[in-house]
Amino acid sequence: MADWDWTTPHKCPICGKNFWVTSKTGWSYKRKSSQGLVFMCSWSCLLKFDEKAEKERFEKAVRRKKKNAQHGNGNCGR
Repeated sequence: MADWDWTTPHKCPICGKNFWVTSKTGWSYKRKSSQGLVFMCSWSCLLKFDEKAEKERFEKAVRRKKKNAQHGNGNCGR
């Protein structure tokens, strides 16, 4: 954690607001993602981030289910 610089502002991925994260471990509005830790500026932005992630997971599951259904009935083109 020696490379943490709290003086550099972060940009909220939801609203675009610049804000300062004073403690990497103590900041409540964060989530793990494929890019690492993502910090949000507020509770409302965190909720929007979670809703978007849930929607993406649901859509991915629907696509997977459709793909598996095609393989099961012989319509996959293999």
